[in-house]
Amino acid sequence: MKLVEFPVIEQKKLVPAFAIEEIYIKNNCFSTLPFEIFVDDKFSLQMDKVIEWDDNIQKTFQGKILSLIENVTPDQAFQREPHPDLRPITEEEIKKCVSNIKKFLSQEYTNDSGKWALKSLYRDKGYIHAILKAKEQKERVFKRKVKLFIDAETYKVLNYMDNKPFLKMYMELDEAEEIKISKEDAFEKLKDFIELTPYYVYDFEQGYYILCGKLDCQYAVKANNGEVVKLNEM
Repeated sequence: MKLVEFPVIEQKKLVPAFAIEEIYIKNNCFSTLPFEIFVDDKFSLQMDKVIEWDDNIQKTFQGKILSLIENVTPDQAFQREPHPDLRPITEEEIKKCVSNIKKFLSQEYTNDSGKWALKSLYRDKGYIHAILKAKEQKERVFKRKVKLFIDAETYKVLNYMDNKPFLKMYMELDEAEEIKISKEDAFEKLKDFIELTPYYVYDFEQGYYILCGKLDCQYAVKANNGEVVKLNEM
C-alpha cells in the first residue's frame, strides 16, 4: 500500500490517497514478482543503478530518426526463428549500455550527476530501451522519467523521450491537502476490496510459467478525509 498524490485537474489540486500497488504473488506464497517487470508484455530487466559521472561532454547530443517498424520475412516465420527481442541482455551488454548512458546524460543533463537512476532495460523493435527515473521525487501517479533508445549493436544512445513537458501541467496544481488517515486505517477500509486473480506468469529465473496470484485493488482511500473511491474516479 502506498500514499500517492493523484492529480485532479478539475479542482486544480493534488489529492493524497492510499492505494494498493499491483504485484504477483507466487503460488508457493514465499516470494513475489513485481508487476512492473512486464512492459507491454515484454520482460524488463529490473535495475536500480544510480548514474554518476565526473566529466561533462561539451558536444551537443544529436538524436537520430528511429524506425519502429518490424520486418519479418515469410521464411523467418515458417522456420520459427526466435524473435531477436527475446534474447537476454547479457552482463557485458549492460556494462556497455551503462557506459553510453553516462555519456548521454553528461551531454543532455550536465548538472544531474547522481540525480538519475537506471530502473530497467528491455528489448523492443530491435532496440534496447532504458528507463531512467529521477532519484528524488514525490510519490505521485506520474513521475519524472526519461526513456532512451539504444542501438542493439553499438550500444550508443540514438534518441530519447523526457516526460518533463507532460508533467508541467501537474507542477502547477495546488499542493496536496493534510494527511488525516493512517495507512493502517486505510487498509481496514480497503481490505474487503482487494482482489487476488490467478495468472500464469513467466518466471525468468526458473525458465517457465508459474501460477501466481495478481494482488490488486480498484479502490483507494482519500488520505485527507477517509473516503473510499474508485481509482478511475480519482
